[in-house]
Amino acid sequence: MSPATALVVSRPSRRGFTLVELLVVIAIIGVLIALLLPAVQQAREAARRMQCTSNLKQLGLAVHNFHDTYDKMVPLAIAKEGHSAFSLLLPYLEQDNLYNQLNTMGQPDRDVSLTALTSDGAKGLSVFMCPSRSAREMSGNGGNHYEGTGFAAYDYGILTYHGGNTGWDEWNLHNDASQSNQRQALRMAKTNFSHVPNLDTETVTTWSGRDSFARVTDGLSNTALFAEKHVPAEKLGACCTPENGERDGVIFNFGSWGRAHGVLLPVRGRGFAKGPQDVIYNLHNAGEPQLGSWHSGNVVNMLMADGAVQTIAPTLSQVVLERLVICNDGEVNSIP
Repeated sequence: MSPATALVVSRPSRRGFTLVELLVVIAIIGVLIALLLPAVQQAREAARRMQCTSNLKQLGLAVHNFHDTYDKMVPLAIAKEGHSAFSLLLPYLEQDNLYNQLNTMGQPDRDVSLTALTSDGAKGLSVFMCPSRSAREMSGNGGNHYEGTGFAAYDYGILTYHGGNTGWDEWNLHNDASQSNQRQALRMAKTNFSHVPNLDTETVTTWSGRDSFARVTDGLSNTALFAEKHVPAEKLGACCTPENGERDGVIFNFGSWGRAHGVLLPVRGRGFAKGPQDVIYNLHNAGEPQLGSWHSGNVVNMLMADGAVQTIAPTLSQVVLERLVICNDGEVNSIP
């Protein structure tokens, strides 16, 4: 057969996807994503909450190691403008280098190493931060004496309970004469000053722990030490205002609104936030929420004195919360 007369052999054509078929496939993929995405988000939040729990357990272990070393619990703080338990626990959180740069003596709110303030460690220690909140490393710079400057943002606070005034009175927490009214486990250090202390010129000469675990007669497993603090979404990362106060500088805060680094106001009359959007009108007012988180369900992780971490629902009654913080009243309350 000549090429001119050769038969042309045809091949069957390939049919492509129709528009309807493509739309069906896209719809199926969309449904699968819609089904899987919540599960992925829940898994991520579960991992974040687990990391938050781990952070508090590390703090609990540090508290016990401090007690093993000094036979005393870590102090609430050294002085009103001095370093709090968070700074004093740094050597037990593998942060010896940062701790060695801090000066726990001298004028507490002024005499601190510039190296410590600018070091990478002071910008934000992961052990002090809950991953469920937006990450931020440093508090803002206020720019004046009142607003101050905070260093090393943090998400956990030291729980306190005062038997007297429920409003804001700095001396309720810090004045040595008022320590008998302090009902929480961690109280102020036994501190000697070069002269009578006041707001701006007190100078620490020596300090030591005040209490051992023997103070916690209600039992270590029934007494709370630390918990997640409430930070309104609009105040996250802000420094030292009447609404934000001492909340964001755990290693060091300048300014008269930036004292008590990591120390929460007494829980008497102050409970849980309803969520991240729960606004604080004035931190110093009685009744303002102290505890809160950005976890699913707004549950709050709480460190007990025995080192265990309990997950607390924001529906926990105010009475039970206060009894968990009081360490020696003989009224033991279990967490539902």
